[in-house]
Amino acid sequence: LPISKLLLAALEEPGRDLALDLSMNHVASQVLPDLCAWAEKRVAKAASKTTSRVSACLEWNVIEDAEAVKALASALASAALEVPASGQPLLRLANNEADLDASEVLAASCGLLSA
Repeated sequence: LPISKLLLAALEEPGRDLALDLSMNHVASQVLPDLCAWAEKRVAKAASKTTSRVSACLEWNVIEDAEAVKALASALASAALEVPASGQPLLRLANNEADLDASEVLAASCGLLSA
C-alpha cells in the first residue's frame, strides 16, 4: 500500500482517535501534494470545524521540499480543523531534510503541522 494512500485513509475521519507512526520509513516529499489535496477538499466539504484527533508521525524521513511543506501548512490552516486541547499536531515532520523554521510552519498551519 503506498504511503500516501495509508495517510489519506488515516485522515478520512480526522475526528477519531488514531496514531499512525511512519517515522524512519524513507517517506519522501511526494506524499505532500496528496495531503494538500486532501486538506483543500476538506475546505469545500466541512460545514464546521472538526477537532483533529489523528496524529500521523512522519519524523526522521527524507522529506526535503521546503516549499511543499509550506504549501501543506497553508492548506491545513484552511482545512476546517482545529488542534485538540492536548496540542498534538495532525502531522509531525521533524527531523526531515527540509530547511524550515519549525515555529513558522507550526504558526502557518494553525498548529496542525510540526516540522
